[in-house]
Amino acid sequence: ATLRRWADEGRVLSTLVLWSGMIRELHCIPRILDLVSATGLHCGLVITADSLAQASPSDFALLGVPPEHGGVAGQVELLL
Repeated sequence: ATLRRWADEGRVLSTLVLWSGMIRELHCIPRILDLVSATGLHCGLVITADSLAQASPSDFALLGVPPEHGGVAGQVELLL
């Protein structure tokens, strides 16, 4: 409903999707989640199955924590 209202108001609708496709880039994920937490940004985060398998659970811990507790739950959509 919000997106429809914004479109009716003439706003340009877009989204930010970040890509972390290599295992060597896993160290970037916590920094991305910190940025989202600090700014209130909403985005998608694209990762590969290999990256997900190789990542530490702590790399994605903020995905399950509500924003009012410093996490990004509901702000980041994980895309595999």
